[in-house]
Amino acid sequence: MHLSDSDKGGLGFLVIDGREDSRDFEADGRVLRLKQYVPSDLLPGHMDAILDALAANTRVEVLYIQNFEWGMLDAQLRHLGEVLANKRIWALNVGENFQITNQAWERFTLALEDTAVAYLYVSEQHLRNTDLKVRMRDAVRLHRRAGPARDPEVVDKVGNMWWNPKTSKKRRLTSTEFDRMMAAMKRRCVRHLVLQTQFDDLAKEHETALRLARDLSRECTAAQIEAAESREAEEAARERLRSYIERLQMVNVYTLTPSEK
Repeated sequence: MHLSDSDKGGLGFLVIDGREDSRDFEADGRVLRLKQYVPSDLLPGHMDAILDALAANTRVEVLYIQNFEWGMLDAQLRHLGEVLANKRIWALNVGENFQITNQAWERFTLALEDTAVAYLYVSEQHLRNTDLKVRMRDAVRLHRRAGPARDPEVVDKVGNMWWNPKTSKKRRLTSTEFDRMMAAMKRRCVRHLVLQTQFDDLAKEHETALRLARDLSRECTAAQIEAAESREAEEAARERLRSYIERLQMVNVYTLTPSEK
Protein backbone atom coordinates (compact mmCIF):
# COMPACT_ATOMS: atom_id res chain seq x y z
CA MET A 1 0.00 0.00 0.00
CA HIS A 2 1.29 3.46 -0.93
CA LEU A 3 0.04 6.95 -0.28
CA SER A 4 -1.66 8.34 -3.33
CA ASP A 5 -0.61 11.67 -4.84
CA SER A 6 -3.70 13.25 -3.30
CA ASP A 7 -2.85 11.80 0.12
CA LYS A 8 0.73 13.02 -0.23
CA GLY A 9 -0.25 16.67 0.07
CA GLY A 10 -3.01 16.20 2.65
CA LEU A 11 -1.56 14.17 5.51
CA GLY A 12 -4.61 14.80 7.63
CA PHE A 13 -3.10 13.18 10.72
CA LEU A 14 -0.56 16.04 10.93
CA VAL A 15 -2.99 18.77 9.81
CA ILE A 16 -0.91 21.30 7.90
CA ASP A 17 -3.60 23.09 5.92
CA GLY A 18 -4.17 25.98 8.32
CA ARG A 19 -6.15 24.10 10.96
CA GLU A 20 -4.90 23.39 14.48
CA ASP A 21 -2.28 20.68 14.87
CA SER A 22 -3.70 17.21 15.37
CA ARG A 23 -4.28 15.90 18.89
CA ASP A 24 -5.38 12.48 17.69
CA PHE A 25 -2.20 10.57 18.51
CA GLU A 26 -0.55 9.89 21.86
CA ALA A 27 -0.19 12.39 24.72
CA ASP A 28 -2.55 14.91 23.18
CA GLY A 29 -0.73 14.87 19.83
CA ARG A 30 2.81 15.15 21.21
CA VAL A 31 4.05 11.58 20.54
CA LEU A 32 3.95 10.43 16.91
CA ARG A 33 4.65 6.80 15.99
CA LEU A 34 4.61 7.20 12.24
CA LYS A 35 4.15 3.50 11.43
CA GLN A 36 0.73 3.62 13.05
CA TYR A 37 -0.44 6.00 10.31
CA VAL A 38 1.45 5.12 7.12
CA PRO A 39 2.82 1.88 5.64
CA SER A 40 6.51 1.07 6.00
CA ASP A 41 6.99 0.76 2.21
CA LEU A 42 6.13 4.37 1.37
CA LEU A 43 8.35 6.18 -1.14
CA PRO A 44 10.86 9.03 -0.60
CA GLY A 45 8.48 11.62 -2.04
CA HIS A 46 5.83 10.66 0.48
CA MET A 47 8.39 10.81 3.29
CA ASP A 48 9.37 14.33 2.20
CA ALA A 49 5.71 15.35 2.36
CA ILE A 50 5.51 13.97 5.90
CA LEU A 51 8.68 15.80 6.90
CA ASP A 52 7.27 19.02 5.46
CA ALA A 53 4.18 18.45 7.59
CA LEU A 54 6.34 17.87 10.66
CA ALA A 55 8.21 21.11 9.99
CA ALA A 56 4.89 22.97 10.18
CA ASN A 57 3.46 20.95 13.08
CA THR A 58 3.99 22.59 16.47
CA ARG A 59 2.78 19.81 18.78
CA VAL A 60 4.96 16.77 18.03
CA GLU A 61 7.77 16.43 20.60
CA VAL A 62 8.61 12.74 20.29
CA LEU A 63 9.03 11.12 16.86
CA TYR A 64 9.29 7.44 15.95
CA ILE A 65 10.28 7.32 12.28
CA GLN A 66 12.04 3.95 12.20
CA ASN A 67 11.84 1.09 9.70
CA PHE A 68 11.07 3.06 6.54
CA GLU A 69 13.83 1.43 4.50
CA TRP A 70 12.60 2.56 1.07
CA GLY A 71 11.29 5.94 2.03
CA MET A 72 14.13 7.20 4.24
CA LEU A 73 17.23 7.76 2.12
CA ASP A 74 20.13 10.23 2.38
CA ALA A 75 18.03 13.18 1.20
CA GLN A 76 15.24 12.41 3.64
CA LEU A 77 17.68 12.08 6.56
CA ARG A 78 19.02 15.53 5.67
CA HIS A 79 15.42 16.77 5.49
CA LEU A 80 14.78 15.28 8.94
CA GLY A 81 17.80 17.18 10.26
CA GLU A 82 16.24 20.41 9.00
CA VAL A 83 13.01 19.57 10.84
CA LEU A 84 14.95 18.83 14.03
CA ALA A 85 16.64 22.23 13.75
CA ASN A 86 13.28 23.74 14.77
CA LYS A 87 14.11 22.33 18.23
CA ARG A 88 10.59 21.12 18.96
CA ILE A 89 11.40 17.39 18.83
CA TRP A 90 13.48 16.21 21.79
CA ALA A 91 13.20 12.40 21.44
CA LEU A 92 13.83 10.53 18.17
CA ASN A 93 13.92 6.91 17.06
CA VAL A 94 15.29 6.69 13.50
CA GLY A 95 16.46 3.08 13.52
CA GLU A 96 16.15 0.34 10.89
CA ASN A 97 16.52 2.65 7.88
CA PHE A 98 19.15 0.61 6.11
CA GLN A 99 19.48 2.45 2.77
CA ILE A 100 21.17 5.50 4.31
CA THR A 101 24.92 5.88 3.67
CA ASN A 102 27.63 6.52 6.24
CA GLN A 103 28.21 9.95 4.69
CA ALA A 104 24.57 10.88 5.38
CA TRP A 105 24.88 9.66 8.99
CA GLU A 106 28.03 11.77 9.35
CA ARG A 107 26.11 14.87 8.23
CA PHE A 108 23.26 13.93 10.56
CA THR A 109 25.66 13.63 13.50
CA LEU A 110 26.99 17.14 12.83
CA ALA A 111 23.45 18.49 12.50
CA LEU A 112 22.46 17.00 15.88
CA GLU A 113 24.43 19.72 17.66
CA ASP A 114 21.91 22.33 16.47
CA THR A 115 18.82 20.41 17.61
CA ALA A 116 17.07 19.74 20.91
CA VAL A 117 17.29 15.95 20.60
CA ALA A 118 18.11 14.62 24.06
CA TYR A 119 17.02 10.99 23.57
CA LEU A 120 17.94 9.07 20.43
CA TYR A 121 18.06 5.65 18.86
CA VAL A 122 19.92 4.75 15.65
CA SER A 123 20.46 1.11 14.64
CA GLU A 124 23.93 -0.23 15.43
CA GLN A 125 24.28 -1.56 11.86
CA HIS A 126 24.37 2.01 10.55
CA LEU A 127 27.26 2.99 12.79
CA ARG A 128 29.52 -0.08 12.76
CA ASN A 129 33.25 0.61 12.51
CA THR A 130 32.73 4.35 13.06
CA ASP A 131 32.78 6.74 16.01
CA LEU A 132 29.36 8.09 15.05
CA LYS A 133 27.50 6.44 17.93
CA VAL A 134 29.87 7.94 20.49
CA ARG A 135 29.53 11.39 18.93
CA MET A 136 25.74 11.12 18.71
CA ARG A 137 25.50 10.07 22.34
CA ASP A 138 27.77 12.94 23.38
CA ALA A 139 25.55 15.42 21.54
CA VAL A 140 22.27 14.19 23.01
CA ARG A 141 23.84 14.00 26.48
CA LEU A 142 24.62 17.71 26.31
CA HIS A 143 21.06 18.42 25.25
CA ARG A 144 19.72 16.37 28.18
CA ARG A 145 21.76 18.38 30.64
CA ALA A 146 20.76 21.72 29.14
CA GLY A 147 17.16 20.89 28.27
CA PRO A 148 14.09 21.86 30.33
CA ALA A 149 11.99 19.48 32.39
CA ARG A 150 9.55 17.57 30.20
CA ASP A 151 5.89 16.89 30.78
CA PRO A 152 5.61 13.52 32.60
CA GLU A 153 2.57 12.65 30.48
CA VAL A 154 4.88 12.66 27.44
CA VAL A 155 7.91 11.19 29.23
CA ASP A 156 5.88 8.13 30.24
CA LYS A 157 5.27 7.38 26.53
CA VAL A 158 8.96 7.42 25.53
CA GLY A 159 10.89 4.16 25.15
CA ASN A 160 13.23 2.28 22.82
CA MET A 161 15.97 4.92 22.97
CA TRP A 162 19.62 4.47 23.94
CA TRP A 163 18.60 6.13 27.18
CA ASN A 164 14.97 6.50 28.12
CA PRO A 165 13.75 9.47 30.14
CA LYS A 166 12.33 8.76 33.56
CA THR A 167 9.85 10.66 35.66
CA SER A 168 10.91 11.55 39.17
CA LYS A 169 8.94 9.96 42.00
CA LYS A 170 8.68 13.45 43.45
CA ARG A 171 7.51 15.52 40.53
CA ARG A 172 5.09 18.28 39.83
CA LEU A 173 1.71 17.30 38.51
CA THR A 174 0.88 18.01 34.91
CA SER A 175 -2.06 20.30 34.25
CA THR A 176 -4.11 17.30 33.12
CA GLU A 177 -3.27 15.34 36.26
CA PHE A 178 -4.00 18.38 38.42
CA ASP A 179 -7.40 18.87 36.75
CA ARG A 180 -8.22 15.20 37.24
CA MET A 181 -7.14 15.34 40.88
CA MET A 182 -9.23 18.47 41.51
CA ALA A 183 -12.26 16.89 39.81
CA ALA A 184 -11.86 13.79 42.00
CA MET A 185 -11.56 15.96 45.11
CA LYS A 186 -14.72 17.87 44.13
CA ARG A 187 -16.57 14.58 43.67
CA ARG A 188 -15.41 13.41 47.11
CA CYS A 189 -16.46 16.75 48.66
CA VAL A 190 -19.91 16.48 47.08
CA ARG A 191 -20.27 12.92 48.38
CA HIS A 192 -19.14 14.10 51.82
CA LEU A 193 -21.68 16.94 51.81
CA VAL A 194 -24.44 14.56 50.75
CA LEU A 195 -23.48 12.09 53.49
CA GLN A 196 -23.22 14.92 56.03
CA THR A 197 -26.69 16.14 55.07
CA GLN A 198 -28.09 12.63 55.35
CA PHE A 199 -26.38 12.21 58.72
CA ASP A 200 -27.80 15.52 59.96
CA ASP A 201 -31.28 14.50 58.82
CA LEU A 202 -30.95 11.15 60.60
CA ALA A 203 -29.69 12.91 63.73
CA LYS A 204 -32.73 15.21 63.68
CA GLU A 205 -35.05 12.24 63.19
CA HIS A 206 -33.30 10.44 66.04
CA GLU A 207 -33.68 13.47 68.33
CA THR A 208 -37.36 13.72 67.42
CA ALA A 209 -37.82 10.02 68.15
CA LEU A 210 -36.07 10.45 71.51
CA ARG A 211 -38.36 13.36 72.43
CA LEU A 212 -41.43 11.31 71.51
CA ALA A 213 -40.10 8.38 73.53
CA ARG A 214 -39.51 10.63 76.54
CA ASP A 215 -42.99 12.14 76.21
CA LEU A 216 -44.57 8.68 75.97
CA SER A 217 -42.54 7.54 78.97
CA ARG A 218 -43.80 10.49 81.03
CA GLU A 219 -47.39 9.85 79.94
CA CYS A 220 -47.04 6.17 80.78
CA THR A 221 -45.63 6.99 84.23
CA ALA A 222 -48.42 9.48 84.86
CA ALA A 223 -51.00 6.88 83.81
CA GLN A 224 -49.42 4.29 86.12
CA ILE A 225 -49.46 6.78 89.01
CA GLU A 226 -53.05 7.71 88.25
CA ALA A 227 -54.02 4.03 88.08
CA ALA A 228 -52.27 3.35 91.38
CA GLU A 229 -54.00 6.31 92.99
CA SER A 230 -57.30 5.09 91.58
CA ARG A 231 -56.74 1.63 93.09
CA GLU A 232 -55.82 3.17 96.42
CA ALA A 233 -58.93 5.40 96.34
CA GLU A 234 -61.09 2.42 95.39
CA GLU A 235 -59.63 0.31 98.21
CA ALA A 236 -60.13 3.17 100.67
CA ALA A 237 -63.74 3.52 99.54
CA ARG A 238 -64.34 -0.21 100.03
CA GLU A 239 -62.77 -0.04 103.46
CA ARG A 240 -65.00 2.88 104.44
CA LEU A 241 -68.02 0.99 103.14
CA ARG A 242 -67.16 -2.11 105.18
CA SER A 243 -66.67 0.03 108.30
CA TYR A 244 -70.00 1.73 107.72
CA ILE A 245 -71.78 -1.61 107.33
CA GLU A 246 -70.19 -2.97 110.50
CA ARG A 247 -71.22 0.12 112.50
CA LEU A 248 -74.69 -0.08 111.07
CA GLN A 249 -75.03 -3.70 112.15
CA MET A 250 -73.91 -2.85 115.66
CA VAL A 251 -76.43 -0.02 115.85
CA ASN A 252 -79.20 -2.38 114.82
CA VAL A 253 -78.27 -4.92 117.53
CA TYR A 254 -78.34 -2.41 120.35
CA THR A 255 -81.54 -0.68 119.27
CA LEU A 256 -83.77 -3.78 119.13
CA THR A 257 -86.60 -3.92 121.86
CA PRO A 258 -86.93 -6.98 124.16
CA SER A 259 -90.03 -8.12 122.37
CA GLU A 260 -88.18 -7.81 119.06
CA LYS A 261 -85.38 -9.91 120.36
